[in-house]
Parts: sequence; C-alpha cells; structure tokens
Amino acid sequence: MSRKRRQEAAEDEIVSGANSVKRQRKYTDEDAKLASIYDNLADEAEETRKKAAKDLLLTLSPSQNPSRDVIKKALTRLIRGLCSGRKAARPGFFIALTEALRLLFGPKSEAISGLGLSVDEIVGEIDAKTQADASVDGPEKRNHLLGQITGYTAIVQSCILFQPGVSIQSWLIVLDQLFRLAKEAPWLRQECGSIICQSLRLLASERVDTAYVQEVVERLSSNDMFKTPEGVAIWLTSQSLFPAIDLPTDVWHQKDPLCIKERVTLAKVMRENAREKPAKVDDKTLSNKKLDTTGTPQPQMHFAWELILSHLYRRADSKAEVLDFSKFWTEVVD
Repeated sequence: MSRKRRQEAAEDEIVSGANSVKRQRKYTDEDAKLASIYDNLADEAEETRKKAAKDLLLTLSPSQNPSRDVIKKALTRLIRGLCSGRKAARPGFFIALTEALRLLFGPKSEAISGLGLSVDEIVGEIDAKTQADASVDGPEKRNHLLGQITGYTAIVQSCILFQPGVSIQSWLIVLDQLFRLAKEAPWLRQECGSIICQSLRLLASERVDTAYVQEVVERLSSNDMFKTPEGVAIWLTSQSLFPAIDLPTDVWHQKDPLCIKERVTLAKVMRENAREKPAKVDDKTLSNKKLDTTGTPQPQMHFAWELILSHLYRRADSKAEVLDFSKFWTEVVD
C-alpha cells in the first residue's frame, strides 16, 4: 500500500471513530439520578422505598413533560423489577409501578402529548415481560411467577382497568392469567382469588357492565374452582355485589354456600379437601390422584373466612330467625 493510501485509511479510521463516539449515548446526571432511584426502590427500609417511588413519580409527572422514551423505559424497568429476588425489590417496584400507572393512565391523569401508550398495551407489556423462559426453573421461575401476579395486582389497584375507553379484552387477559397462575402454582391461588375479589369490588364501584362479572363465573366453572376457598369467596362477593348475576344452580343448594344443608361440604372446602371423587374410578387411581390444593399449611387465616363470617353476621342482623352461629362454628370453623 502506498504512503498516500495509508494516510487516507488512517484518516478514515479517525473519522469513523469520531462518529462512533458521537453515536454513543452520554451517561448524564439524569441517568445517575434514575439509577439511584431504582436502587433505592429495592432497599430493605420501607421509608427509603417510598421516597424513591415519590422521586420517580416526580420525574414522570406530566408537569415535567417527560418524553415517551423516558416513560416507556421507566415502565419497562419497573415491570422487570417485579421479577427480581434482590432484597426488597418486588414491594418497592410494585408500589412505584402501581402509582405510575395511576398517574399516567388513571381516571384523573393528565394527557401527555405524544405518549402513544394505552392501557391495553400496558397489560400486554406486563404479560410479556414477566414470562419466564421454558428453560427457567427453581427460584428464578418462582420469582417470575411472583412478578406476574404482582404486575396484575398493580394493574387492578391502579384503577386503570375499568375506565371508559379500555376494552374488556384487557380484563379478560388479566383474568385468564390469574386463573392460569391459580392452577399452575397452587401456592399462589389464594392471592389470585383475593385480587379477583378486589376487582369485583372495583367493578361494582365503577358500575361496569355485568358481562365483566359473568366472565369470572364462567372461568370458575371451566377451571373447576367453585368448591375451593377462593371459589366460595368469589361466589359470595359476586352474589352480594351483583344480585342479578347468573350463577349455576347445581353447585350449591339454593345457590347458597352458607346454606345449612351445605355446612358439611363447606367445612371440607375450607379444609381444601372437598373435591368429589370421580365416578367409576378404582382406589388405586384415587390414591394416585393429585389434589389441587395449596400444598402447605398457610401462616395466615384465609381471606375467604372474613367474607364468610361477614355474610353470616349480616344475615343474622337482617333475618327474623336467630342464626345458630355456635352450631355453624362447631361444624364449619372449629
């Protein structure tokens, strides 16, 4: 190669390197601030997590006119953080995500010019970014499952799901995922049921079409969950908040889990061993049948008990006949 050609090649390399440097994104003070916020969201001190969440909300506030890129990156970071098992990352990222969704998409949110994100898309993002690869197992898979249910809880508690303009499809996606988790991970079933009951109360407060509730009942049936503690809680909540809802007649006597004739069954359900034995199955098959239970004793009282006892209390207060509560306690609770 001639001297002139070598000189031209060297100059081209210098120019190429300079352009590459220009293309590289500089690490700004704002980047350092966000990195500190995300780190503090995982702090084990609750007050530190709360302050970090407030700082992030200030950054995303419409008054700061954040760009679509900034908002999208922040939401992605928060969603992925739900799957982290590091320190207290999950509760910290959960509260930040819940409030960020409320701020950006809630009933009282201010429009941000050029945002171009919808609630439907956010539901899809949570579904996609919390899924674990098929090869993932053990603690990592557990973290992803917890991340999924925490993400759906954030959607429900942010009150963005049942607004005008948000399609019922978003609700159906969340509902299907909650029932899937309840079946695939029985240790999460109680939390899934609790979130669905929370959703029913929100539906009642928003006066949403009963079609949303009917979808819950249909999934209870298709997933064979009527006679589970969660199924009882969802049934009672649906029935009390939506009296006109179409409930099946062949599950509970007079469509009432608390009916006197159902006390023995209810007691079994609340002990999670009420699955009826399938007909024409031999003892060997039954002994090999895996029961769909939570698998381990729970350290806290099941949330369904509070609903059951509150319903009994209201009935005793409103009916002329005196409810034999002591008998109920002996047969079902004790």
